[in-house]
Amino acid sequence: MRVAIAVVLSVSVWFAAASRGEAAVLRVPANHATIGAALNAATTGDVVLVSPGTYSEVLVWPQVDGIRLVSTGGASVTTITASGLGRTVTFGPGLTRATVLDGFTITGGNETGQLGRGYGGGILIPNASPTISNNWIIGNVCAAPQGYGGAIAVTGNGTPLITRNRIVGNKVGIGTAPCFGGGVSLLDVSAADVINNRIVGNTIDADVRAYGGGIHVKTNVSARLVGNVIEGNSIPFRFDVTGRGGGIAVENGPTTILNNTIVTNTVGADGGPSGGGVAVMAPATLLANNIIASNTANGSQAPVTGGGVACLAGPLSNDVNNLWKNVPDDYDGCAAGPNDTFTDPVFADSQRHLAASSPNIDVPGANRYADRAVAQDIDGDSRRLDGALNGTGADVDVGADEYAVVRLGHTGTPDRLVVGQSVRFTLTGPTANFLLLISPNRMAAYVPSVGYAVLNAPVILIAGGGSPVTTQAFGVPNAAALVGFELHVQALVFTGPWAVVTNALTMTFV
Repeated sequence: MRVAIAVVLSVSVWFAAASRGEAAVLRVPANHATIGAALNAATTGDVVLVSPGTYSEVLVWPQVDGIRLVSTGGASVTTITASGLGRTVTFGPGLTRATVLDGFTITGGNETGQLGRGYGGGILIPNASPTISNNWIIGNVCAAPQGYGGAIAVTGNGTPLITRNRIVGNKVGIGTAPCFGGGVSLLDVSAADVINNRIVGNTIDADVRAYGGGIHVKTNVSARLVGNVIEGNSIPFRFDVTGRGGGIAVENGPTTILNNTIVTNTVGADGGPSGGGVAVMAPATLLANNIIASNTANGSQAPVTGGGVACLAGPLSNDVNNLWKNVPDDYDGCAAGPNDTFTDPVFADSQRHLAASSPNIDVPGANRYADRAVAQDIDGDSRRLDGALNGTGADVDVGADEYAVVRLGHTGTPDRLVVGQSVRFTLTGPTANFLLLISPNRMAAYVPSVGYAVLNAPVILIAGGGSPVTTQAFGVPNAAALVGFELHVQALVFTGPWAVVTNALTMTFV
């Protein structure tokens, strides 16, 4: 096994060529005592780099686009808490996806609202399009009488990217008025992308109406919900409350719901179709390649239906979903899709990864609906892997997980690369010859049946070798200009007669 040192050095030149020029790195608490002070001192292109710790702050993002707020140690050791004194993070209008919030626990938010309405217990994104990634958004409350989004509310006109977050245990409402989105609420003309998140255990406490225990959509443009695990969200039963969508409620707007795993969500309703997993109240909704299992709709005297999916706006564009053990039924108000299945999805673990015996691996017809703009699953696996290792081609799996037989990992802090230090990459699973690839762009390598690798981004080969594969060292260039940028790493492995690709690691230089 050899490392091409000359190639590694060229990586520094490659990334530095795309660097921020005169942009600065502002360190907290080394240069600024608080995150808020560092944000207010930052200009376009700057990185605010935060050391591990708990920061008790209510953040109002300045009207400066392109600031990247990044933790050095990740969400498990870096917390921003509002301590119940208000919403934790509020963005301003006009920001683009170049504005980034990455790697924090966002908690302690308590939004009480104005004039009876409140938006976003943890994060509010009004008329803006920031990137919210790799955060744990936990234990926030939108405590306004009529509330939207226990964790996140997106309002106005924007296209934010909400990706690779854990959105867990948030709540909206105080039981006195309609409330929407225990986890996330998308409103107005916000064409948000909610991609590859874990949205778990959020809830609504409302009167009259309660829509979307996990996600609520009420937009006039297309939103995308792709690759998420939406699990254990709930709308508790109350008399005279219309509950819709324990997992997802689409109240308005053409919404794309693809490759999600929607399980064990519950909705309580005072009769009628309710949607324990999904409630669709708007036409032009696409529901495909999802696992919808063990969701429940329950109620009082009147029959409650639509344990899996409730269609309240007529026929649904649905196909290649797997529905299993939803109570009291899988569909209500619409027919099953032409290629839907009704079998045990067979999960391998509590994280809802597919077991090797799952019928949701390499599903014929699923490629038809795969979102080409979403190249990876919730773990970074490419969305077309030959999981069956039978050489018949790379078909998309159904659900949030793409089954992978070989995994790429690394030593050190998850999702972080420390400049000037070394990192060791590891391969586990059946391996023989391998190639280790890196790119500044998100990769989506896959191997179709005809024997060539398809790459959707420019890459550099940094290492290669033969069996047995154990670990591979990589020297991270000591270049300050890299701080805040992402590196994507993926391996191409030849095992037996077939070639497979590993998951892709998305890592931020700190």
